Order: sequence, then C-alpha cells, then structure tokens
Amino acid sequence: MFDAHVHSAPCLLPRRADDRETVVAYADAGFSGCVLKGHFEPTVGRARAAGAGLGVDVYGAIVLNAPVGGLNPAAVETALRLGARVVWLPTLDSAAHGAVGLPQPEGRRCARYRIDDPAAEIALAEILRLVAEADAVLATGHLGGDELRALLPAAAVLFLTGSSAIAGLPEAPGLDHFDVLLKTASPQEVLERVAALLSA
Repeated sequence: MFDAHVHSAPCLLPRRADDRETVVAYADAGFSGCVLKGHFEPTVGRARAAGAGLGVDVYGAIVLNAPVGGLNPAAVETALRLGARVVWLPTLDSAAHGAVGLPQPEGRRCARYRIDDPAAEIALAEILRLVAEADAVLATGHLGGDELRALLPAAAVLFLTGSSAIAGLPEAPGLDHFDVLLKTASPQEVLERVAALLSA
C-alpha cells in the first residue's frame, strides 16, 4: 500500500505525529511508502530525513500557497529538482477554500488565488510544463469545480500523453472534484497513473 497524501508535524494545523513518527507508523503497518504534504513549506528535505533507514519510500511535495509565492514556477522547479514528486495547486490559499468555509490556522492571513485568473495564465502554463517534464503528479489542491473545469483542457494533455497525472480531492467538502474528474478519467485510471509515477 502507498499513501500519496500524508499530513504530519510540524504544521500550523494540529497533526497527530511528527514526520518521523508518522513514517515509522506507515512502515510498521506494511506500507511501501508515502508522500508528505505540507500546506506551508515544501517537504522534500523533511521526507528524506523522515524515511532514512526505514526501508519505505518517502517522497516530498510542494503546495502552491502563499508561503512559496503561490503559483510560482521558480519554487516548483526547485522543489522538483530536489526530488518532489507531487505539485499541489493552492489549498488553504485558494479562493474556493475560503468561499466554502474550510478551516484556516487561527490568525493566519491568507491569499485567495484563482488559477483561472488571466494574470495567472503564464505561470500556470509554466508549472504544467515543469510537472510534465519531471514526470511528476499534478494535484488539484482545493480548487473550485469551475477552476478545475478550466484547468483540465491544458492539464489533460499532460495526463493523456502519459507524461504526468492529475490527482484531485473528491472528498473535500464543497469542492466538486469528483464529478469533474469522472468526466476526464475514471478514478481507477487516475490512481493507477499516480501510483506508477510515484514508484518510478
């Protein structure tokens, strides 16, 4: 088994365990590995340290929230070159996250990014290119369904050519990813492609 979406401490939100404790628990449970996700910082270095000597594959990622500059191709390129395997589009700093009332850390000022904003077009195109070139996974973060529909024509080219994968959050309350993603590929196809990329 492999878990591609794991939260651990340190984090501005409460977490059950730190990186190492989390990875040890996954190893003890027989998992082959996991991806550490942090809303506020890239997790490549954390993943390497947490997985050292445990015999499981632990990968890092980057989430394109305000602390990394939002839709920031330079941050994406650096994270991918360091070994990140998943690039999440904005989560806590997406406009949709705030619009549906999903939680924020207390007292945190947040941005409200929309990937379909014309000002984001060039940066988003560069991010998609970088993800494709790295054979990484593009995750839709906490985008709204309208943004996901706008994203898929460009991102589907990456997925359909087999150079990347698109992973959504169908369970996120208020974000209608499941219906939108089902119109693009079956959940099984998405999961198989994500698993193949992460194990490559």
